[in-house]
Amino acid sequence: MNEIKISIIVPVYQAEQFLSECLLSLLKQNITDYEIICIDDGSTDNSAKIIGEFQQNHTNLRYFYQENQGVSSARNKGIELAKGKYIMFVDADDTIKINCLKYLYHTAEKKNCDLLVFGGKTDLPLQAPEWMRMALYTAAADYETFSPDILYSERGAQPCVWNKLYKKSCIGNIRFQENISIAEDMTFLFLLFPTIHKISFVRKKIYFYRISNMDSAMHQTSQKRLKYMECHIKAAETIIETWKSYGLLQNNQNRFATWLTAFLRGPYKALEEKERLEFEKQTEKLYENIGFPNLLLTPESQGDSHFTPKRIFHILFRDIRQFGLRGGIENMIYKILYR
Repeated sequence: MNEIKISIIVPVYQAEQFLSECLLSLLKQNITDYEIICIDDGSTDNSAKIIGEFQQNHTNLRYFYQENQGVSSARNKGIELAKGKYIMFVDADDTIKINCLKYLYHTAEKKNCDLLVFGGKTDLPLQAPEWMRMALYTAAADYETFSPDILYSERGAQPCVWNKLYKKSCIGNIRFQENISIAEDMTFLFLLFPTIHKISFVRKKIYFYRISNMDSAMHQTSQKRLKYMECHIKAAETIIETWKSYGLLQNNQNRFATWLTAFLRGPYKALEEKERLEFEKQTEKLYENIGFPNLLLTPESQGDSHFTPKRIFHILFRDIRQFGLRGGIENMIYKILYR
């Protein structure tokens, strides 16, 4: 058998509604030397049956079952089992572009990069929050060495793991944190990026993210405010500890504190007033750990949700510069109607 070029890891949990569509997109590809690894994280619906039916005609589709341990555990299991030179992560309710794997593989080989970041689309672009637009609207760029500015500034670098092709040898022993069930993607990326060298970004839209699945983790978090905040604090603690060990916070406190504030602002603002008081000491400790004042408690960090004509024009101009005409208009509509 030829060397496996790409391993696609698909965590599966109660995914019967969209799983067939996901697998069809993964199977309609223009290379043959790749594998799809489905990690069933304790599903009780028809997910296993659906995968079994696909396996009858596709020998590169592998299935593994485990008791429910969460998406981080499922992805870690997939990493251990992967035989490919490169790894991709795809959620079971999403899809990828048909006949895209040849492009991804040859681009990564040609650029000799450790990590290839690509763009994507969503099924409801007007309802896509800005962080998602930042992940999907990538711009072409190549980096020979890691700099924190890549994570802070390059669209697509964070917060998602599914818009990337990873050289497996560069992942090494880094794994998803299984005690973090929200923001586990961000944590993984902040642990991984500083350890790799050549990082390339392409504009091509490969990944199709489904916002409309109301059962997905993205929608459940709004009903679990405390857990949402707790997981973000755990993620921040892990990232700070790791970046300290990498020596990345010595001359980087200002930019890191700005990122930390943006990272915590959403879950913090979602809390009720008395709930915020419960987390004040924990957030204070995070900022103390990086030697910086707690920006999260300043009035500026709370933002201004009032849209004047002047402010709308300013934001729209900024968003068009960042995302292009269509993306900028979509982002402005989202902020007015859905935020």
